[in-house]
Amino acid sequence: MSGPEHVVRAAVERLNANDLAGYYSMMAAGIVMVTESRTLTGKPAVTAELDESLQAVSNHWTATVDRLVVSGTHVATWLTLGGETVKSGVPWHVEGCTVWEVCEGDITSIREYYDWSPLLQALGMVSDD
Repeated sequence: MSGPEHVVRAAVERLNANDLAGYYSMMAAGIVMVTESRTLTGKPAVTAELDESLQAVSNHWTATVDRLVVSGTHVATWLTLGGETVKSGVPWHVEGCTVWEVCEGDITSIREYYDWSPLLQALGMVSDD
């Protein structure tokens, strides 16, 4: 693959195609993923967390790149994520930013900045009051 932008766009395409194995193959062995609540280090930890999260949340979900900015090895994507919850089929959408670092064609870090409350409401984990 060529430059960081191409790698990130390909990663989003694989996620949208529900090709988790293909997405995971783009990650470096020592990938670091930072979310609002935790930091995960290493491909096994990151993929286990994503497997659990993605399967619990939605049968299929989409990520739309609303804006993308590249600076060296870093790519910032403003994304709209959406889908339907597995158990109830309730639709959900969240907006946020993911900052990716790509080195030598592999994703080496992912930092997420999202307000997940619309998803938590769709899952019935919090009320919308």
